[in-house]
Amino acid sequence: MGKPKDGLYARELADVRMRVPTELQKQGGVWVLRTGMTRAKPGYDIGPKRIEHYSIHFVLEGNLRLRTDMDEFSVHAGDLFCMVPNTTYRYTRESDAPLTMRWVAFHGPQAAAIVAMLGLSESDPCMRGVVGHSVRTLLAELHELDPAAPFIQESALYRLFGLLRRERPDMVEPGATASWIERSAEYMRLHYDEEDMRVERLAERAGVHRSRFTAAFTQVYGVPPKRYLIGLRMAKATKLLRDERVAVQDVALSVGYPDLFAFTRAFTAEFGCPPTAYRQRQQGG
Repeated sequence: MGKPKDGLYARELADVRMRVPTELQKQGGVWVLRTGMTRAKPGYDIGPKRIEHYSIHFVLEGNLRLRTDMDEFSVHAGDLFCMVPNTTYRYTRESDAPLTMRWVAFHGPQAAAIVAMLGLSESDPCMRGVVGHSVRTLLAELHELDPAAPFIQESALYRLFGLLRRERPDMVEPGATASWIERSAEYMRLHYDEEDMRVERLAERAGVHRSRFTAAFTQVYGVPPKRYLIGLRMAKATKLLRDERVAVQDVALSVGYPDLFAFTRAFTAEFGCPPTAYRQRQQGG
């Protein structure tokens, strides 16, 4: 525990580590601004104040009263509360019992989405009973990390979010409201170059029978899933064939076919000519 601070930390014994994100970190999704551990002194009363970033406070022992623009909350040992930008907060010690907290302040373009995934918001800022041994250990690790090790720091921060996310399995990722059909199509667009991309596998992944998968997919996209997959592969194949530096064998393997023969057969069925002839035609040969 650090020495008592003046000013902002006059009502607590605080050990605070300020972080300055690297340019590489600022190109990412989220980064640490500050970590801290605090032990409340008598008369502990913080705020009212506003912050321009996000800060999660983990109560290790004791209890406090949190007041926001919208409501009041009792927060106890094992709980956490989240402060979001542009909201007024005030928190005070609720009893004479020791009050100890750790906290992590963070910022970045993913910060709001991460907080939402954890089920935290201005109107519901608390998670109950989640500050167990694993969270405490990771908080201590994050606090002690060398600021000159940004990759390790980012890893620890995301691991912390991962531990907390496990406590809210019912929360849906923001933007993840697409149907299983749309998610399957996105999966195909990302992984069309895998050899083992079969309709049976796609249906199994979506949790539906193959016949239902095919019928529903066809209704939404106008073509069966196998036809959709072939279209993705051939669009990439024609692009690669325009580059004479890429061997036709390499094109075959790059778009998900196991060998040149299987690719040539599929390409010829699609375009009426083998890939070598298509390449010559594109080059004006």
